Amino acid sequence: MDYLSLISKELIELLSSYINYDTFLEFNTYYNTNNLDYNLMFRYHFNFYHINNKSDYIRFLGIESLKNKLKLRYTIKQLINLLELDLSNSQLNHLPKEIGLLTNLQKLYLHKNRLPELPKEIGLLINLQKLDLGNNRLTQLPEEIGALINLIYLYLHNNLLTQLSEEISTLINLRSLFVSKNQLDIYEIRKIKQLLPNTNLYF
Repeated sequence: MDYLSLISKELIELLSSYINYDTFLEFNTYYNTNNLDYNLMFRYHFNFYHINNKSDYIRFLGIESLKNKLKLRYTIKQLINLLELDLSNSQLNHLPKEIGLLTNLQKLYLHKNRLPELPKEIGLLINLQKLDLGNNRLTQLPEEIGALINLIYLYLHNNLLTQLSEEISTLINLRSLFVSKNQLDIYEIRKIKQLLPNTNLYF
């Protein structure tokens, strides 16, 4: 028996408004949450009203999760519209996938951390113009990096990269790429130059 069907819609709205991002996504897989009153749930969870929109509610939950994981001082409303985020020198060894929800970001600074990899959700930040990943422990970049078509400056210096994904060829607006102090051999450098003939390459 589906015991959730015995619970009133109002009670489910109240209970589900208190669960976090990952739990809500799991709950969403086995209960139809499309007909819940998200305006009311915004009021319960975030203490303000918002349009009755499920996708917005899930996005807000995700940004709240990111805020908590990274101990950000911004409000959730500020993060929604944030254009620049500086996480440099933060001793990060993991970048949460929820970073991809900050879709208005134009500048993201992650240098001088301990990141061994990036989440594929980095490719959702399509408005990024500047991405600083210098001085980390990156061994490769996700293919989704190629979705950042508005990127102008990409800093990858001082990492552990041996090659770059061919998807970087789609970064048609990239002016400067910094790859010094990696493990890129001369053949990889030549390949990068061929993939990005109009980009200034610093190696």
